[in-house]
Order: sequence, then C-alpha cells, then structure tokens
Amino acid sequence: MRQLFFTLVLLLLVPLAMSEPLPMGATMEVHGISVMKKMPPPEDDNGVIYMTSVPEGTAVSLLIQVPEHSIIDLDETASKLSKFVDDKNTDLLKRNPQTGRAATGAMRDMTMGFLEQSPLRTNCISPSKKWIILDCVAPNQPTSGTQTVALEGKIVLQCGKGTKTTEHKNISLNGKGKFDVGEIRFNVEKAKESAGVWFGQEDEWKMQISLLSNKSLDSIISYTFLDAEGKEIKSKEFGWWGMGNQRTTNFSLAKEVDSVSIRVVEYETMETVTLPFSLMVGLGL
Repeated sequence: MRQLFFTLVLLLLVPLAMSEPLPMGATMEVHGISVMKKMPPPEDDNGVIYMTSVPEGTAVSLLIQVPEHSIIDLDETASKLSKFVDDKNTDLLKRNPQTGRAATGAMRDMTMGFLEQSPLRTNCISPSKKWIILDCVAPNQPTSGTQTVALEGKIVLQCGKGTKTTEHKNISLNGKGKFDVGEIRFNVEKAKESAGVWFGQEDEWKMQISLLSNKSLDSIISYTFLDAEGKEIKSKEFGWWGMGNQRTTNFSLAKEVDSVSIRVVEYETMETVTLPFSLMVGLGL
C-alpha cells in the first residue's frame, strides 16, 4: 500500500484576536496554518531525506501591511517569537531531540540548518512591497484534540516611506566614475566583455556596467540610465555579488556609451516599525 506524506493546511476557524491595535495603522491577519508530523525513520543505513514544503512542526503565516509604507524586509535578529503554545499548554517552541532524524550526512546538515533558522521568517514580500507574509515556525506539533494555539512576540520590519529622485550626470565609464546617493558611495565601471555573452542576446545588449557600493542598498528603489542627449537607455539588472554592505550590482545596456547619466529613485525616509502581537488562532483539529 502506498503511503502518503503530506502537509495538512487548515482553515482559520476563530477570529484573529489582537491584544491591542498595532502601531502606525498596521494590519495583521492569519494567512495560513500548517502542521507537519514527524517523518518515518530512515529505510536503510544510508538514511533518506524527505523534501517537504514545511519542516516538521507547526507554522502560522501572517499577512502584514503598514499603510503608506513600503515593507523592505524583516529584521530577524530584532524580531522575537516568545510564546507558541496549544490550549493543552504544550510548548510548541521546545526543541524535540528527534527532529530531523530522517536525514543523515550532508543532507541532514542541510535539513537541520533549515530547522535552526529563526522561528520568525520571511515567506514572501509583494513586488510592490505593500505587504509581507511571515511564518511563525515551531518544531513541535499540537497535542491531539487541540482547538487553538496562542502566539506572542514582536515583529520588527525595515520600511521605506515616500520617494525622491536624484540625477547624476555624465559619469565616466573608464573606471574612475563616482557618485553619491546620501551616504552611499557608488563607483561605476565598464565591463571588459560584452554583456550579451551573459544572455545569449548580443544583438540587444551592447555593453555591461557595474555599480560598486559601500553601504546597504535597502533605500534604493530603481536606477535609470541616460545617454548624452538625456534619452533613456534600455537596461536590465542581471545580478549582484558581495558580502555585508559591499555590493557589486551588474547591468546590461542596449547602447554603447563612454559616459552615462544615472537617475536614482530612493525612499525619502527609512523607518523601523515594531509590531508587538498576542493572538489566538483556531486550528480546527
């Protein structure tokens, strides 16, 4: 008989109960609930890894919006999930020593690394940055017969508000071009080989340039490249690399130029938004 292993996604049966209104008019609602039981033991000495969308345990997903703000990211270090219990007083955050036994070796390390992430994690952010879905993840399952789970903690979001545009004219691409956006210093370089090599579209992309920055780019929304006549050059960002706040962002341009003007749109202000929460969610188990 074929055995099926699945994630049980349950509908919210009781209203979201917040202890008090969230600051800055923010809204929070339960987006989904999932429970994954412990996986079967390894079938042989080599072990086996089960690929699932949710790790063993319980997860509650929250959809959050902050009016008039763009949500850039979750600050996992500052955020905290301090309570996650069922109505039988089972501590769902308490680590189960048997968690992750279905994997061994490198695959086990990868799985355990995933399980050891912060219990508050970003699931996804909308392209418009108008909302974020966060997962509250605990390694244990509710006790049989559980009807509700309770969560407490605080969510810290990095947000932007308003926009402003600056234009930096006639930047040389000889390796010495520089411009500043607030405290961010950009160095601009022309690549030695055609950017079309990266896309297999040599007829469309005529050159590649790189922007080297020395600080976080969370405040930057977009870049537009202009030629000497002030006409927009078609461009495409094709990746970045770096460590910490040091980053090299690469672009392909559809026109060969020796210098370029760059129009930068950024958030007018950057804000940290802290959302304390205390809620009860019905599982329908």
